[in-house]
Amino acid sequence: MRRLPLVLLTILSAFQFVASASGQTTTSVCPPSSNNLYCMPILSTEAVKVIPAGSANNVVQKGFVPVTSAIGTQLSTLPTPTPTSGLIFAFGPGGLTTERELGPIFSDAPWTVGRHKWYLAFAYQFFEFDKIDDVSFQHLPLELRGCLATSGTCGVTPIQTNSQYSVKLNEYTAYASFGITDRVDVSVAIPIVDVKSGITTTCSQCFQQIGTNISLVFISNTAQGSSSGIGDMIIRMKDNVVKDERFGLAVGFDLRAPTGDSYNFRGAGAPGARPFVALGYRARFSPHLNVGFLVNGNSILASQDGVTRAQLPNSLDYSAGADFSVAKWLSLSGDLLGQTFFDAGTVAINASGSALHASTQTFNTNTVALGFKSIPIKRLLISGNVLIKVDNNGLHYKPSPMVGISYTF
Repeated sequence: MRRLPLVLLTILSAFQFVASASGQTTTSVCPPSSNNLYCMPILSTEAVKVIPAGSANNVVQKGFVPVTSAIGTQLSTLPTPTPTSGLIFAFGPGGLTTERELGPIFSDAPWTVGRHKWYLAFAYQFFEFDKIDDVSFQHLPLELRGCLATSGTCGVTPIQTNSQYSVKLNEYTAYASFGITDRVDVSVAIPIVDVKSGITTTCSQCFQQIGTNISLVFISNTAQGSSSGIGDMIIRMKDNVVKDERFGLAVGFDLRAPTGDSYNFRGAGAPGARPFVALGYRARFSPHLNVGFLVNGNSILASQDGVTRAQLPNSLDYSAGADFSVAKWLSLSGDLLGQTFFDAGTVAINASGSALHASTQTFNTNTVALGFKSIPIKRLLISGNVLIKVDNNGLHYKPSPMVGISYTF
């Protein structure tokens, strides 16, 4: 337990780092020339033509910002495999040695890799998103109003649009852990993210009169985009404070570095710090429990106006489940993964069905994870898993597969 103050001091330092970075208040806009996934749906709903050309007007913009904000915010908190799903290997007097680790996949086991031992693994995940807060991506209605910049006169009958939106994400993550002592290890996760997005926006009411001789016409349009590159890197420190033959208890924290491009949905756009506790019991049927709390900094993804950065919602996350040893070479696992988002953006369609309504709420969302781990041949470990959302709160995705592989050379 003498190690605990060091872990707590490191966690407090991480929180100080997040708070310092949260003080940044830089701004951003989406000019017509913007070429990123964040601005693409916003610009798609601003495709208007003014008649006569050059007339002074100001279209009420950023109608799609609440949707983009909710999507971008929750994209940065997707479930990811933990650094305990692979083979542990070490160089010692007897040469290269390996140990099998057939524990949980998306929950963190309390046990560490061991003094001066290395763990390496690679995982692939695929997500296809189909709705947000029970609002289908195939029907995203918006209303737009134009106003004269000189007099402030606005059109009465709004332009009514409908958008069909798609977002797909491929994530390739490399993991490495090193045991500082037999109870303390440090891990790093480096994701490479590939995001593809598209939007088609049409109008049912395409014309709006502003003033006496000025009108606004919406132009139906289609846009597609993609982005590939590094995501947000996560550094983890874990201390197995209680360790015996069967029971384990660990405390630790994750520090998220904003190394990804938030404007292309490859990162949160802000640092984050997450202390957590992990409990586990080793047996043929091995239950485990994780609880963590994520504190975030400021990001454009939390903006409600598309200009000013705001704090990403903090979240409480938990997981509970068990893995069952079928044989020495095979185990099955199941987990319930939950998240509670505090003061997070939500989206709904208004009573008339003509426009989106944005609000800020605290809500909970849950996912079931079912998977297996297998060692089909010596030194090779394969993990497979599927994530299934069990509610319509927050960002919803279709059943999402994950595969992981580890090999010792």
